[in-house]
Amino acid sequence: MDRSIRQHRRNGWIFLFAVFGTLIVVTGVFDYWDLDRRISSIFYTDSAGWFLNGKPPWSWLYHYGTIPGVVLTAGSLVLLVAGVVRPRYRPWRRYALLVFLTALIGGGLIVNSVLKPFWGRPRPGQVTEFGGQWEYRSPLQPGVPGKGQSFPCGHCTMGYIFVTLFFLRRHSPRLAYLGGAFGILYGVLVSVGRVVEGGHFPTDTVWSLGIILLVAGVSYYFILKIPDSDHRPDRPLSPARRRLLLYGLPVILALLSAAFFTRRPFYETYVRTFPISPSTRILEVVTNASPDRFLVLYRPGSSGRIRVDASGFGWATASHGLLVEEDTSSSAKRIVLTVQPKGYFSEITHQIEVDLPEAVRDSVTVELKKIP
Repeated sequence: MDRSIRQHRRNGWIFLFAVFGTLIVVTGVFDYWDLDRRISSIFYTDSAGWFLNGKPPWSWLYHYGTIPGVVLTAGSLVLLVAGVVRPRYRPWRRYALLVFLTALIGGGLIVNSVLKPFWGRPRPGQVTEFGGQWEYRSPLQPGVPGKGQSFPCGHCTMGYIFVTLFFLRRHSPRLAYLGGAFGILYGVLVSVGRVVEGGHFPTDTVWSLGIILLVAGVSYYFILKIPDSDHRPDRPLSPARRRLLLYGLPVILALLSAAFFTRRPFYETYVRTFPISPSTRILEVVTNASPDRFLVLYRPGSSGRIRVDASGFGWATASHGLLVEEDTSSSAKRIVLTVQPKGYFSEITHQIEVDLPEAVRDSVTVELKKIP
């Protein structure tokens, strides 16, 4: 193996160990001083909950913050095709493939398809310290799959995807540093939005950046071997590979576009009031959906109020409904909430807030139950 190629391999291992080691150290520091909960508590109060949740600009970042990353990913595919059919764009092929693979493997496969659904870390709004129903878990403490999808942050991976442009520094230093710097700043902005809304802990966002860097580093040094390209002639593709790229990439782009359009932002709020009699001692809220957040607040007044916030992403034709019924057949006062989504939702969450008169704070117990 050429000496310079061996040096590139060493540089690759040094980069990967440096990134992974930094992630472990930062996580250890956050765990030792309990910084995840301390930072999140700044944006939460018992009386108002997550008081910045749903407010601009954070709500805009939640609903539309992934669009720049999706555009960059689609643009990398277009550039890759251009590199196949136009010789002038051939030097950009490996870099375009680097961006696409990082987004597909890092953001799509590792983060959203493996870690988030299977790691089992509850979101801040789901832990008991912040009005939720589950115990807090540190980022490196796997839980029950499906019991929380906080680790890592999916939105943040698409915010940080522009960091991949740092790896273009040998080919286009100006684009590398401008694009990479934008990736850091934009990724941090998206991360702050997810933290202040109670959607993620800070370490979730740090690992999103780390996973993007790790996947990009593996692709750059070991899969695509871009640093070695200066020592290899840039040969045109064989006819078979050329056809595969020309016909296969548009199909991939179409699938990505379809996946993106299934993530139309959706948000709906339902508010219902109900009477509270002096004899009420137990209020049961029964629902067919497991809420991500369940809050009980007390306000001046004589009647109760229940608020359900439904948010997520789905097809443009998808709709959502809520059936609210009062059940008087049991000794406790019971409110039955039946969530009725229609059409395809790629992601949907529910938040339930129960407001009761201040006068019943010590006399009425509120219980959340699942419809059998």
